[in-house]
Amino acid sequence: MNEGTLDTWVSRYRQEHAGEEPPLNISERGRLRELERENRELRMKTEFLGKARTRGGRCREEGRRES
Repeated sequence: MNEGTLDTWVSRYRQEHAGEEPPLNISERGRLRELERENRELRMKTEFLGKARTRGGRCREEGRRES
């Protein structure tokens, strides 16, 4: 199964069942905000590590010179 198929199924389900889920309570909203913040931080770290990896050993060498 490819990612597009799953996206299509989820979108269709959400359209067909819109409004059936109860709204989030205060603690659920807080938890959602925490998870969204954590997700953003992890994405930034992943992006940073990916960039560092593409530079190879230069990052480590540059860091040693500055120390």
